[in-house]
Amino acid sequence: MKRPFWLGMLVGGLCLLSRASLAGTGNTAQLTLSLIMEQTTCDVNLLTPATITFPSVPLAALEAVGHIVYPGTQTVTVGLSNCAGSAKAGAVPAIQVSGNTPITENPKIFREYSSTAGGNVGFGIRYEPTPGQPQDYLSSGDFIDLGAAGAETTNRNLDFLVDMLHGPAGDTPTSGSLLAKITFQFMYH
Repeated sequence: MKRPFWLGMLVGGLCLLSRASLAGTGNTAQLTLSLIMEQTTCDVNLLTPATITFPSVPLAALEAVGHIVYPGTQTVTVGLSNCAGSAKAGAVPAIQVSGNTPITENPKIFREYSSTAGGNVGFGIRYEPTPGQPQDYLSSGDFIDLGAAGAETTNRNLDFLVDMLHGPAGDTPTSGSLLAKITFQFMYH
C-alpha cells in the first residue's frame, strides 16, 4: 500500500520538531538561588506616644540660655524586644539617636527646618539610665551603648528626657512653632 507523500512529510516533520525541542533544552539546566543574611537585632518601639505636644512658651521665658524650665520635661521610653541572638563579634550594640540639628552653634538643639520660631531654640534630649542621673544632652548621631563589643543585648526599656533648649546668647527668639523629629535606631558601631 502506497502512503500519500504528505503523510510522510507530516510524520518526518513531527519527528524533527520533537528532536529540535529536545535539542533546544540542551543537556544542562541552571538554577539560581538567593537569600539575604541578616544580623539579628532588637525590635525598637516607642512605649510613649509618638507625638508629644509641649505647652506654649512666652518669649520672656527664653531669656536664659540652656534648659528652658517653663514648658517642662517629658520622658520618652524606648522599648527593646526580641533581642535574642543580637551579639555581633567585635561590634558594640547601641541605640543611635538622630534628627535635624540645623543650628550650627549648638548641634544638641533638635528642630526641623520647617519650624517657624526664630532664634537658637529647639528641643534637647538626654539619656536617663536606670538607675542613674540624666546624662548630657545628645547630638544627632550619638550612640547609647547597650553592652560591650560582641555582647548580646537584653530586652529592656530605655528612658530619655526631652525638653526645650535655648542656645548661646546673641540671638533674639521670635514667636512661631517648633517641631523636631527624633529617630531611635538599633545598630552596631
